[in-house]
Formats: sequence, C-alpha cells, structure tokens
Amino acid sequence: MTTRSFRSPRPSAPPEAFWSGHLRAGARYAETLLPSQAIRVRIARGAFWLLVGAFAARIASVATSIVVARSLGVVQFGAFGIVQNTSALFATFAGMGLGLTATKYVAEYRETQPEKAGEIIFFSTRIAIGSGLVMMILLLLGAPLLARYALAAPKLTGALRVSAAALLFTAASGAQLGILAGLEAFKTLGIVTCISNVILLVTTISGVVLFGLPGAIWGAVVGAALAVFINQRAVVMASRKRGIIASGSHLRSQLAIIRSFSIPAISAGIMTGCAGWACTAILVNRAGYTQMGIFNSSNYWRQAILFLPATIGYSLLPVLSSLNAERDSRGLKRVVLIGVFMNMGLAMIVGIPIVLFSKSIMRAYGRGFEDGSKVLLVIALAGGLIAVNNHLSRVAAGIGRMWLSFRFDLCWSFFSLAFSLLLIPRFGALGLALAALGAALIQCGYQIVSLASVGLGSNPFTAERHAGCQLTPCAAHLEGSSSAGGGD
Repeated sequence: MTTRSFRSPRPSAPPEAFWSGHLRAGARYAETLLPSQAIRVRIARGAFWLLVGAFAARIASVATSIVVARSLGVVQFGAFGIVQNTSALFATFAGMGLGLTATKYVAEYRETQPEKAGEIIFFSTRIAIGSGLVMMILLLLGAPLLARYALAAPKLTGALRVSAAALLFTAASGAQLGILAGLEAFKTLGIVTCISNVILLVTTISGVVLFGLPGAIWGAVVGAALAVFINQRAVVMASRKRGIIASGSHLRSQLAIIRSFSIPAISAGIMTGCAGWACTAILVNRAGYTQMGIFNSSNYWRQAILFLPATIGYSLLPVLSSLNAERDSRGLKRVVLIGVFMNMGLAMIVGIPIVLFSKSIMRAYGRGFEDGSKVLLVIALAGGLIAVNNHLSRVAAGIGRMWLSFRFDLCWSFFSLAFSLLLIPRFGALGLALAALGAALIQCGYQIVSLASVGLGSNPFTAERHAGCQLTPCAAHLEGSSSAGGGD
C-alpha cells in the first residue's frame, strides 16, 4: 500500500508584490527597446536646443499669420497663401534636395573623412545658390502665365515676381541648415532658427502694415536674405570647431553623391511640391480665394504641429546616418522606435490644444475665418499622422534607400490629388483638409509594410547573435543599397 505525501500549497504572493514585479519586468523590457546611453545623450542634446529654436520659430510664424490675416482680410490672405505656395514649389526645385544630402553625408564623413565632409559643405551651398538663381529667373519669366492660367488671377503677376527673389535665399538657407544638422551643431542650429524667424516676423509685419500684400511679400524676401547671412556665419564657425575646411577639389565625387542621393531626394520634393501646389490650385479654381484664405490660416497650425517633430528629425537623421555607416543594426532599429514615439508625443502636445480651442483660434483671425474651425480640426489630425510619416521617410533616407523614400512620397502625392479632385468641389477647404488626412493614412500603412520588408520590422535583439561574425539582415540590405547607389 502506497502512501501519498501531501504538500501544503505555497502561499500566494500579495497583490502588491504581483503588480510591482510585473511593472519592474515591463520597465526592464522598455529599457531594452531604448538606444544605448551614448545615443540617447546625442539625441537629447540635439533635441533640447532644436526645441528652443522650434518654439520661438512657431510662435513667430503663428503671430505673423494672425497679424497678416487681420491686416489683409480673408481674400487677400488667400492670395498671400497661394503666392507662398507657388514660391515654395519653385524653392523645391531650387533646393535640389541638398539640405538632406548635406545632413546625411556630412554626418557620415565628419569623423572618418573630414576632407570629404568639407567638399560636401563647399559644393552643396554653391550648387544650391546656382539652382536658386535659375529658378528665380524661371519664375520671373513664367509669372504672367501662372497667374493668368493656373491661379485665375492675373493681378498676382507682380506678387509672384517679387516672391521669385526669395528663391535664391531659400535654396542657400536649406543647404546651410542641412550642414549644421550634419555637423550635429544643434545648439547653433536652434539659435539661428530662433533669430531668423524673429527677423522674418519683424520684416513681414512691417511690410504688411506699410504696404499691404506687396509689403508682406517683400518683407518675407528681406527676412530670407538676412537668414542666409546668419546661417553662413554659423556654418563657418561650426565647421572650424570640427576641424573641417570647406574646399572644392573633387567635383566629380560630389556629382556621384548627387546622382545617387540628391536626385531621388529632389524628385520626391518636386513631386510632393507639385502635388501640394496642384491641390491648392484646384481649391482656388473650384472654391475661390475665400476658401483658400481659410485653408491657409489653418495650414499655419499644421505647420506648427509638424515643426517640432521636423526639428527633432534634424537630431535623429545624423544619428541614423552614422549608425548606418557603423552597421549598427540594433542601434538603428532602436532609434527608429524612439523616433516614432517622440514624433507622436510632440504632435499630440501641440495638436490637442489646437483641437480643443479650434473655434477660438479661427476667431482670432478676424471676420470671415469663423467657419474654418472644422478645417482646422481635420488639419490638426492630419498633422499628427504626417509627423510620424515624415519620420519614417527620414529613416529610409538615413539608411540610404532614397528611392524607397521616393515611393512613399509618390503614394502621398497620388492619393492627395485624387482625394482633392473628389472632395474639394463639394466641401471646399474642408475637402482639401480631408484629402490630406486620407492620403496620410494610406501613406502610413504603406511605409510600415515597406520598412518591415527591408529588415526594420524584425526583432532588434537578433543583431546581438550576429555581432562580430556577420552582417545582420538589415545591415546587409544597407550595404547592398549603398553599393547600388542608394537605389532599390
């Protein structure tokens, strides 16, 4: 006869111990998802100074929009917006993607090949000035045709010609800011951003108060010109601090970089610029300049939502590029993750108050803008999603897959135009806002699937098994894309 031994059951852990254990486990898991301490310090240092500049810049921009709108009225403010959008389209051509190119390659070469980084600094600014001059001449010559046939407002010919002068300065400024980001001179970048936007606030408001619409455009041109001189001084000082001397001895090697990286970057910029401008042209032709004025005032707040994430992107892109050069797949994936959460958080910090106070914000613009609260609400929602999309596009750029980034922008451009054609005739400015939101939703899904397919969606801890013996799948993709010239 067998005897059974009975054990008394173990006492169960108290609820406090149960939950504290799970919280500690969750905290440890969250810690493993974050980048290393050194990378976090680099991101935090850059983010702080860029946020300082970003807050000052957005306050200045929103204040400018309110003063200009109240001075001009809803119709004239709509005209001011379409002139700005047309100038921005030509500025995309003029910039040639050189700001993004300078950020990526200066970040990659500043430590290992400082002479090559100096060549990129030298040629990026000069090529930007040359392309800006060409685009300025083209807009001067084409202004009558654009005003008459595309904008249905021949009286805007003079305003378009005045705005053409800004193209030279905008192109140069984009390259200069890209260089500062590549050098990780984030303190300098934040300061010059703050100063430049305060100057732009003063010049634009002074112009509109004294001379109306032409004065506002001239004020923007003067502000852009002064920003170039400030930026150039900052670039020289930051380069010397890194021991980098700008020189132009190897043009052929720089042209190879432009072919492999800048061409898809500028192609994407031109495509999205044309799509955005075409959507606003549809709005003014189908719904009129009153609806354009409402959309333009709301769009300033979308820019306010996007500016903080975009500014933080300046601190993430050089980190992504340097991790790509070091083939640190694990660190790369973690920076991608932290970037997604940072962009979502920053967009919500700015976007939620805008949603809650949308009616009060639109009333601040004056008579004729009160009906734009729904437009502002949709614009704010779209802005939060676009912030994440822009980060994922920067990830593709950081790992050298510029043609993949091009396809992301192609997706947005196609659906934005398609939805605009369907919705603007019925809903006016609200239709354009809904088109932006719908296109952003589709683009976000496409980006997630595409980046997962190139290795950024896999488990970040698999890289540890391969460290020191072979390339991870992600690193192999990166090396292959680099040898192929950045294409897909």
